[in-house]
Amino acid sequence: MYQIAVVEDDAADRERLVNLLRQQCGAAAHITAADPDFEPETCSFAPDILFLDVLLGDRSGIRIAGAANQLWPRCQVIFVTGRLEYAPDLYQARHLCLLSKARLEELLPGALQRAFAALDADDAPLLAVAQKNGEVIIPQKDILYVERRLRISYIHSVLRTVTTGRRLEELAAGLQPGRFALCHNSFLVNLAQVRRLQRSQVQLTGGILLPVSRSRFGPFREALGRHIGIDLARHGAPALTPEAPGPETD
Repeated sequence: MYQIAVVEDDAADRERLVNLLRQQCGAAAHITAADPDFEPETCSFAPDILFLDVLLGDRSGIRIAGAANQLWPRCQVIFVTGRLEYAPDLYQARHLCLLSKARLEELLPGALQRAFAALDADDAPLLAVAQKNGEVIIPQKDILYVERRLRISYIHSVLRTVTTGRRLEELAAGLQPGRFALCHNSFLVNLAQVRRLQRSQVQLTGGILLPVSRSRFGPFREALGRHIGIDLARHGAPALTPEAPGPETD
């Protein structure tokens, strides 16, 4: 049985979401309407899925999600909000998607399917990279980005950097569809690692900054929007404010 926690400070919204979850999940999940003062560090159980309002009074749901990421790496965080202008700030915490309160009935079934699929996956997708002494196996979720430089591709992961002669397009073909995108002809990015996007650069986990070229900005933003479940072209915010035009770097 899955453990699902709902953290929402508005009583009516909390009751609505809990009722919808009970209708969708039936006996497959135990659903807890958590106290609005919920903190992962003091929670008595480890939820498999955590529904979080982006704003909880004067508290940040994004901060709480970050703490949940650290304590429960397997937990699928789903943000719920009535204010989509906060969408770009959500990159600060790892999450599955963002749901608009106005469209909960429409979007919730798909979000649950994605969360259950992620939880039920027996093995994380892997990338095999040939080396002189054999093959190096890298969990795709651990890849931060891949850089192409002087006919060599550098695969930067959480633990190490691995080199290969394979081109970015060839590597991308072996990666999870929809999880990676080019922000520049020389950089392939794991969208789950994006924390902030601007016209000329993207910030990844750990403060890594990579260039975004003019020709790649639109497609990259669309790919990122699909990954987090929101149209970023429609719901812009300061994190997506265009900067002064710079030189084309592709």
